Amino acid sequence: MNILKNISEALEILNYMEILRLKVDMYKDDSIRVLNLSGSCAWDEDNGIQWLIKEDKVIYVGPWDDLDIWYADLDNEFTNYVYMK
Repeated sequence: MNILKNISEALEILNYMEILRLKVDMYKDDSIRVLNLSGSCAWDEDNGIQWLIKEDKVIYVGPWDDLDIWYADLDNEFTNYVYMK
């Protein structure tokens, strides 16, 4: 499904995805705020999408793969949709 032709503003992408799960990944230091979100998306219905957010930084956005925020080499090993300006 080519949804890009339907999107003119960046936030319109939210119309094509849905957050279905929030997983709390505990760590030794419970003062570090993390979110591990996953859900469905129109462009990859078989795999869905996953977001990993640590403190105020998006670490990963990509196909759902049950990743853990504390994985040592996450930035270098996996495909990542994150676009930073």
